[in-house]
Amino acid sequence: MRFIYFLLLLSVVVSCSNQKQNEKDDSSSTNTSNTDINKITTVVNSDSLLSVTGQQVLSILKNKRYDSLPFYFSDSVHFSPYGFIGSGNQTLTGADFAGLLSSNKKINWGDYDPGEDSIFLSAKTYIEKFVYNANFLHAEKTAIDSFIGSGNSLNNLKEKYPGCRFIEYHFTGFDKKYEGMDWTSLRLVFTKSGNQFLLIAFVNDRWTS
Repeated sequence: MRFIYFLLLLSVVVSCSNQKQNEKDDSSSTNTSNTDINKITTVVNSDSLLSVTGQQVLSILKNKRYDSLPFYFSDSVHFSPYGFIGSGNQTLTGADFAGLLSSNKKINWGDYDPGEDSIFLSAKTYIEKFVYNANFLHAEKTAIDSFIGSGNSLNNLKEKYPGCRFIEYHFTGFDKKYEGMDWTSLRLVFTKSGNQFLLIAFVNDRWTS
């Protein structure tokens, strides 16, 4: 009788143990699935926020509401007239940029390719020539964290701003007779600050001789 009782008790213990293990496995599977979903959601939400921020900046540029740009500045923003970051001279705080807008003062932004003359312009004119020089709000092509346009100048964006996010807005060209040599790109470079993306660079790129 005791032996039979022992067998019954052992059966109950094994059954309970198997049930707990199954529950643990199910829980582990659910947790893993939830973790993967959370990671994917975070990436999607981050890219969406980046994309929306880029569209907001482009809308400001298109509508020439330049006094609203400093709202999107990080501590300072570098203005690069060409794809090689370092070809421009100006890194401005929001206050610096606002002061240039109000004074309409001309400053040296770097050199025209191939470096013969200085880019001596007001902030408004510089933006029209070396930032929003095409309707990038409705760009032909757009890419996040990858490059579209490439010419004969060096592209050192990832080396200059490691770990930062960027969006490239690109047109392959405008006049067939140039066979694509009139392509142009605008790259907005961002850093993450809390729950928002802030600008650290405007990088214009185009064919250079």
